[in-house]
Amino acid sequence: IRDNTLVLPITEVSGSRPRYRLPGSIIDKKYEIIELLGEGGMGAVYRARHLMLNKDVALKTFHSANLSNETCLRFQREARAIAKLNHRNIIQVFDYGFSDDVPYYTMEYLKGESLAGRLEANGPLLVGQAVAYFVQICRVFPWPTARESYTET
Repeated sequence: IRDNTLVLPITEVSGSRPRYRLPGSIIDKKYEIIELLGEGGMGAVYRARHLMLNKDVALKTFHSANLSNETCLRFQREARAIAKLNHRNIIQVFDYGFSDDVPYYTMEYLKGESLAGRLEANGPLLVGQAVAYFVQICRVFPWPTARESYTET
C-alpha cells in the first residue's frame, strides 16, 4: 500500500493491455489460474482450480495497476451481497480473500455461453426467448404482492 492506494504487480501480455494474473499463477496458496474467462474495465474473471479440492471455480479479481481503498471496499461489498443470495438463477460465492494485497472472490464455475456471446453469434433473441430470460430474472427476487409494501432493508 502506497499513499492509500493498493499497488499491484502488472504483467504485459503480448502487447495487449496489462493483466493481473496469467495461467499457472497461484492465488492465496489455494487457487491455480487455468484461463481467462472474461474481463471488464477494472478486473477479470478466470477459471481457476482449488488446489486442495481439485475443483474448478470462477475467480474474480482486479487487473488495474492502482486500486483505491474505496474500490476495494466496493468489491468486498459486492462479494458479500452476492454471497447472501440463494437462488438457482444466481451464482454462488464460495470464498473471499486477498492475494498480494489484491482482493478476489471465487464463485461456482459454470460452462456455457454468455448472453453477450449468444447475441454476437446469433443476433437478437426471438421475442419468446427474451421473455423467457426476463421471467427467470424476475423470479430471482420476490416482488411484493398488492397487500405488501416494498421497503428496502
